[in-house]
Amino acid sequence: MQNLNNPARSGRNRLNKVLNFAIISLVLLVFAAILLPGWQSDDNMGSEAAAVQSLKTIHATEETFKSSKGRYGTLRELADARLIDRIYVSGRAVNKYIFSDSDVSADTFCIHADREKSSASYRDFNITESGDVYYIKSKNKGTVPWGEGTPILRDDGSSQ
Repeated sequence: MQNLNNPARSGRNRLNKVLNFAIISLVLLVFAAILLPGWQSDDNMGSEAAAVQSLKTIHATEETFKSSKGRYGTLRELADARLIDRIYVSGRAVNKYIFSDSDVSADTFCIHADREKSSASYRDFNITESGDVYYIKSKNKGTVPWGEGTPILRDDGSSQ
């Protein structure tokens, strides 16, 4: 009859369990290493798309503000007029982007969407009174100045 309490057999069973656990863990780590960058890329693209859409919405509210006041407004003025959500003037990130304004006058404005962190994506954006969205691609976050950057193209290859 076989002795089930054999210490040597018990040690082999533990060793097999540890080896199986190690192999399964290694396989999961390999899958994570393969899948995680793609998931992060999709997440970054979603954040970028949301930032661009927010800039387009803010552009439309700038035009509304100008039609009633005769000039463009700052983000704070747009929020005070209840044309945009106050989060855009809070300094907190909206979909991983922080919004700010510059060059606001009767005839011009520039709204910036800067990454909250450099790791959030590779592009920072702005929109001006022309309605075109511009970006600068960089590993380091930064502000796209008025009149600078590369225009985002439409599906037909033309500028927005």
